[in-house]
Amino acid sequence: MPGKRPLNAADIPHAKRERKAITLDLKLEVLRRFEVGEKLSQIAKALGLAVSTVATIRDNREKIKANSQVATPSRASRLTRHRSALMETMERLLHVWLEDQSQRNVPLSVTVIQ
Repeated sequence: MPGKRPLNAADIPHAKRERKAITLDLKLEVLRRFEVGEKLSQIAKALGLAVSTVATIRDNREKIKANSQVATPSRASRLTRHRSALMETMERLLHVWLEDQSQRNVPLSVTVIQ
């Protein structure tokens, strides 16, 4: 006898949408469309977003614009740090020492490494 409840969320007609990250480019596109005069519901439908999401983006426009000015022109998804030559040399030597100790089966602890 089948149960009365659906087996998964896809069978529920009013299930919530799955969360997804919205890129900075998409947020800027929402703001551009809003500034042109397009309605929130039209923007949401065109971009496949909830109206409440578009409204939140509109309300946070100052933060989003500030973030877009700070972001790199290529909109890099990850940041890189530049290490000094001294730090690179030290890390390379530490790696060689760790490999040597490992090959000799010497037990290592954090205090020994530090």
